[in-house]
Amino acid sequence: MAAAAAMLLAACAGGDPAGPAASSTAVAGESYSLTSNKPLGSAPDASATAAGSIPEGGLPLIGKVRYGIPSAAQPGIGQSLSGALPFPIDDAWNRDLVRAVPDLTSHALIAAIGHGASLAPGFGALAGVPYAVVDRQQPTAVIRFAGTKATRAWPIPANLQPSADASARLAVLDRDAGVLHELRGAVRGADGTWDAESGASWKLELADGAPIDIVGMPSDDGGLPVFPGLIRYDEASAGAIRHALRVTVPAVRAAWVPPARRAAASAPDASLPPIGLRLRLKSDVAIPADASPASRAILQALKTYGMIVAGVGPGLMLEGAPDERWDSARLASDLARLRGSDFEAISMDGLTTP
Repeated sequence: MAAAAAMLLAACAGGDPAGPAASSTAVAGESYSLTSNKPLGSAPDASATAAGSIPEGGLPLIGKVRYGIPSAAQPGIGQSLSGALPFPIDDAWNRDLVRAVPDLTSHALIAAIGHGASLAPGFGALAGVPYAVVDRQQPTAVIRFAGTKATRAWPIPANLQPSADASARLAVLDRDAGVLHELRGAVRGADGTWDAESGASWKLELADGAPIDIVGMPSDDGGLPVFPGLIRYDEASAGAIRHALRVTVPAVRAAWVPPARRAAASAPDASLPPIGLRLRLKSDVAIPADASPASRAILQALKTYGMIVAGVGPGLMLEGAPDERWDSARLASDLARLRGSDFEAISMDGLTTP
């Protein structure tokens, strides 16, 4: 496995470079791991790192990063993945934008989203898409899907509640099976069974893989998984987020860019962004030094990995997981200082129009 990991690192155009400080030591039950040396802002001094604090204007460098199956994560609702990231390093959600170039139509695409639109969190102490980590001990629950006779038996904890918004989404990471399950329009019955509008499953060890199981097909998600783009408190509070983020925009065109796999509910206007478009915080935009450590981690991720247009909704609204520890008011205030004009659209390689 270590040899395969080394080959993958050598072939990968993005992601964490395997430099002198990198390690390709395999981890049982996971794709592989390495010591990351991504550009995450100013390196902290040794005393600040030892104290676990984040120096003003800088972000700490996080050491070991594990990609693939989060085998070390503890089962439970909203649990930390212990430094793991779902999917391999060359998956679209984990690839960085260090070598990416702006699209020739970037200015027009940002104009369609809104030059003056404010960045906003679509998550907080209560809002967001809930998730759970489970292991082989988790009992399965029967799921029925609207408009079909299909049923599934997936390991969903009884105390996992869907998102409080109209989408009623949830995600479950089965660390032992190495599978991500997601439901939309989910409602749990008194007998412990579930009804849902749609659902899909992905193998966590596969990069850019199609779902291994899908029932129903939402018209607004472009075939994108939800969990890998969520902002989680455990990542942000640690000072570094090492994957692309999910964002909504007011409207999308009838087209898609990988990692999206199909067009979303859309308009024919070619000036609109397609689903799957990647946006990046411009390199010359300063990250406010007086923003909270969590906010600075989010903004640095937007420079290094960017955000992927994952659906139609409020302009520049980031998606994340709910956590009672979020300081929702400060988070909203910090992010609102960024505008659409602070971002650029990345080259739309693989743009497809049906």
